[in-house]
Amino acid sequence: MKLPLPSTLTPGARVIALDVGGTSVKSALVAPGGCVIGESAITRIDSSGGAEGILGTFAQIIRTHLGQAQISNVIGVALGFPGPFDYAAGICLIQGVEKYGAIYGVDMRAALRLRLDLGDLSILFLHDGRLCIVAKKRQRVSRDNHGVVGST
Repeated sequence: MKLPLPSTLTPGARVIALDVGGTSVKSALVAPGGCVIGESAITRIDSSGGAEGILGTFAQIIRTHLGQAQISNVIGVALGFPGPFDYAAGICLIQGVEKYGAIYGVDMRAALRLRLDLGDLSILFLHDGRLCIVAKKRQRVSRDNHGVVGST
């Protein structure tokens, strides 16, 4: 799976990547080739809490990474999110479980833009399971590439 990236990338280009889980969000600045830049972070999240708390946590994580990066080098934000989710539209469709029900039907791209000054920065939503497969495949390429099962 290839992420849509601008056709011309500067050597210092970065993506703010969030791996959204039920109890925590793992995040980092990532170079387009997949290399984590600096320290990754793990932030606790109350996924059964209210929409303002959930969206505020995502916004704070992004804000923190924007502060760590040269903002001119950030080319986008990518959130790996559990399903069900309308990834193209950025709308959470999780309901009936204990996590993220408060943001059911919320246009998260618009909600994050309201909380952050991102200009025209791309915000992508991708299935967390697919991203895990991509990461494992990429990690295994440097070894023997055995032990990875999944489709991207």
